[in-house]
Amino acid sequence: MLNLLVTGYHVAYVESYLYAYLTVKYGSQTSFLGLCILTMTISEIPIFVKSHQIISYLGGTGNCYLLSHTIYIIRVYLYTLIPLSRPNLFLLLEPSHALVFSLMMCSAVEDGRDIVEREGGMEEGKKEHFNAKVQAYVRNIYYCLGLGLGSLVGGLIVGRWGYEVLFRSGAVGMTVWAFVRVGLERKLKKW
Repeated sequence: MLNLLVTGYHVAYVESYLYAYLTVKYGSQTSFLGLCILTMTISEIPIFVKSHQIISYLGGTGNCYLLSHTIYIIRVYLYTLIPLSRPNLFLLLEPSHALVFSLMMCSAVEDGRDIVEREGGMEEGKKEHFNAKVQAYVRNIYYCLGLGLGSLVGGLIVGRWGYEVLFRSGAVGMTVWAFVRVGLERKLKKW
C-alpha cells in the first residue's frame, strides 16, 4: 500500500502539471493536449486487457512495479530535455504511461487479490466483501492520498523552482523509492 502512495504522489507531477507545462513552456494548443491524452489512454488498453499475462511474463508484481518506476524515471527526465522547437516529441513519450500507470495499477489490484486469498477461511460472500474493501483502499490510497499530496507539493515546487525542477525531482524521488521498495521487498521475503 505504501507503493501506491509514493507512486501516486510522483505520478501526480505528470497528471497535474504536464499539460500546464506544455501550455506555458511550449505554447501548446488544446488540440495537442487532447492528442497527448488520447495517445496516453489508447496505449493503456492492451496493458489492462493482458495484465495477467504481462504480470506472469515479467515474473510477478514486484518486477512490474520496478519496470513501472524505471519507465517513470526515464519519462519525466526526458520531459526536461525536449527542445522548445520540438513539442511533438512528447507524443513519443506518452505511450509509456501505459507501463507507468496501467501496469502499476494492475499489479496493485493483483496484490490486493493476494491479500484476500491469504486471509483464507472466509465464506464466499465475506470474501467478496473483503476484496471490495481492499480494492477500495487501493484506489483511495493512490488517487486520494498519493495524487492529492503530489499535486499539492508539486504546485509548491512549480511555484518556487519551475517545471523542470518538478520533473527532475520526480525522477530522483522515484529512483530513491524504487531502491527502497526493492530493499523492503527483499527484507520481507526473508521473514
